[in-house]
Amino acid sequence: MLLLWSAILGLVVVVTLGLVVWPDNSCLNFLSNFISDRLNTSGYTYRLYTNNVTPGTATVLGDFTEATFTGYGSISGSGITWSTPALAGHIAQTNGSNMSFNNSSGSGQVVYGVYVTDAANTKLYYVERDPAAPVTIAAGGSYIYTPNQQFESKN
Repeated sequence: MLLLWSAILGLVVVVTLGLVVWPDNSCLNFLSNFISDRLNTSGYTYRLYTNNVTPGTATVLGDFTEATFTGYGSISGSGITWSTPALAGHIAQTNGSNMSFNNSSGSGQVVYGVYVTDAANTKLYYVERDPAAPVTIAAGGSYIYTPNQQFESKN
């Protein structure tokens, strides 16, 4: 809602604006900018979580227990190569290069998915639960994650 006031007439006019629509090309442009301006920076860090959390709209950073097994390390977003966003069914989407989270602990380790934070691990940006969770990373094995992003206009 937008309120306009006229000093000359002393009137207040209320204008209701419509739904903001992101045309298909705008979604592609915004996703491209999001990758170059945000996801490709060292400000985003990918982490594995080891507790059974199913993320939702009320999920917060404190809901996750980060992996601590030997060989594990979080991965900076600056090392990801993203494909050029493509449009399918009014959804702009892209995938990043594979990430490898290693387990050299000597025993299998269970993970549920990946969550993404700032480098200081104080802000949660997004979460992706593995559809096959819980997943066991074998001793000497790796968990391979392919990051993805989708932008869709709802109208």
